[in-house]
Amino acid sequence: MVVAGNTVRDATLLSVPNGIAQEQPVASPPLAIEIEARVEPAQVRVQQQVVLTVRVSSPKMPPSGHLHEPHIAAARVLPLGEERRIENTNEGNLQVYERRFAVFPAKPGKLDIPAQRFDAWRTAGGAPVPFESDALSVDVQPAVAAPATSKDNIAWLPARALTLVEAGPTAVRLAPGQTLTRMITLRGDGVMAEDLPAIPLQIPFLLRMRNDPPRLWNEHTPNGVIGYRSERVLIGTSEEGVYQLPGAGIDWWNTETERWEQATLPAWTVTVAAFISENRRPAATWNEWPPAVEDSSKGSIAADTNSDSDVPTSPWWTAFWPWFWGFIAIIVITLLVIILVRRREQRPAPEIGMVAPDEFPVTEQTSEEPFDATISKLQQAYDRGDANAAREALLDWGKQVWPESVPANLSQLALRVEPPLRDEIRLLDKAFFSPTPIDWTGSPVWERLASAVTKSANEQKSSGLTQ
Repeated sequence: MVVAGNTVRDATLLSVPNGIAQEQPVASPPLAIEIEARVEPAQVRVQQQVVLTVRVSSPKMPPSGHLHEPHIAAARVLPLGEERRIENTNEGNLQVYERRFAVFPAKPGKLDIPAQRFDAWRTAGGAPVPFESDALSVDVQPAVAAPATSKDNIAWLPARALTLVEAGPTAVRLAPGQTLTRMITLRGDGVMAEDLPAIPLQIPFLLRMRNDPPRLWNEHTPNGVIGYRSERVLIGTSEEGVYQLPGAGIDWWNTETERWEQATLPAWTVTVAAFISENRRPAATWNEWPPAVEDSSKGSIAADTNSDSDVPTSPWWTAFWPWFWGFIAIIVITLLVIILVRRREQRPAPEIGMVAPDEFPVTEQTSEEPFDATISKLQQAYDRGDANAAREALLDWGKQVWPESVPANLSQLALRVEPPLRDEIRLLDKAFFSPTPIDWTGSPVWERLASAVTKSANEQKSSGLTQ
């Protein structure tokens, strides 16, 4: 087959229906993203910290994607954190995404740091676009030998700064059996907490009570890692004496000044002795005071009257008087409470029962005149339609019938009588709280009360004559 003057031997022809055109892929605009990496410093010693900074920038929008963790052979890598910010440049604002890592070379020589990769995501979707930085290298020098003046084998410990910190005085005093806690913290700038050595405390065997496991933690900063090692030691003894605790010291290599230095703690002096106070109260004694001493000139026993002690000479039993009278007072108060409770329990409670309108108690001392006046007031109140006066008259009548247990309101009064008088009193009580007017004046309540009082009084008189 000849196409445009060229001969094609193997070809496959596809037929496309009329009116249908093939869609052409639309090319996405390129992503304006830059990635760069740098190390600081470029020349270090073995196990010295190197800060690796990876920076991803975009002029239009914040970089969106995934930054891969660095994988460096013969080195330990510890993430320090990330940061997003906007930088002002001559071309405009620049969106920056930055991450830092602490790198610790494990052996001398050239340390190769491969290119760092950032996979950018497109807003329209699709496969991520990879971006890579330049590869880097670090010159790693071997460790420096310990100084000749060193007595012990010094471990290699490079750091920007190393300090030993302990709070409290260097001279303390303990009582026999008392304990004291020493809290010492080792801080290394540019050293991971796992690489900090144990604190060499020289504590006498008699004083060392217990050692707690050390507490390790790392602080991540933009300039690197700061390691901490805290040790807690409990000291104490029952043997009195003065103990000297030599100060602790740790040799380390200063990466800033390129020389050996030592972090130290001052020596401690621990005095173990009983505490003696001149103002302390003397112990109680049952012997005669002042003590009798033998007079050699007269051959007899005399009292030492020249003693300077300020101990009182009062009898020993005087100290117990406050306790004795306090005990007596408690007994008296308890007996009074028991007597009052028993009297209250033995007092009979008033029995309040319901009575019928024709069975109201009328005592011999009670005459019909007070009842007649009250019933007259009640009738006048019903005639006038005065609910307040009617309620006052009914309560006054209840006070005369039950003088020992006066009803406080119409509801209590209604509970003590039988129908139909109970219903008529409740109707009056309801009139005070009903939202609509209620006709409560239709029943002759005063007649029921008058007839009941007269009947009860006559029955009492007739029973007296029969006897």
